[in-house]
Amino acid sequence: MTENMKDLNFILLEGRCGKDAEVRNGADGTPSVVTFSLATSSSHKDKSTQEWIEDTEWHNVKVFGRGASYAANAVRKGCSVRVTGRVHYNSFTGADGVKKTYTEIIADNVVCCHKREAPTQPPRNQPGEYEQPAGLGNKGVYDDIPF
Repeated sequence: MTENMKDLNFILLEGRCGKDAEVRNGADGTPSVVTFSLATSSSHKDKSTQEWIEDTEWHNVKVFGRGASYAANAVRKGCSVRVTGRVHYNSFTGADGVKKTYTEIIADNVVCCHKREAPTQPPRNQPGEYEQPAGLGNKGVYDDIPF
């Protein structure tokens, strides 16, 4: 590696949130740390059965600082989420004395693209339909046009 090259630890994930974000508030009451699980899927064809198989990976995501406030309000179960950040490996010693390691994503940026809600009422006018102005009674808007 040359002197001009910098090390890079960068990850981009797009997937679905597995559950609502868990929020830990700071002393001032604002979210300081937000954690959530993100599922990413890929598929491949089984050589023996020729069927498509979907593989799902689960990622643990942590958001700090200003991004935590956004994530606390936006990340909900089932929503589509794009995360950029870095991979972080951590370890701890369990109650049984065995060292355990886990991987988490430290997010720099989180963007949620919520599922569209089904409209509660159909749109007032469908394409090609015209609303009749009030006060015309049974007479249509275009009844006076001679052609």
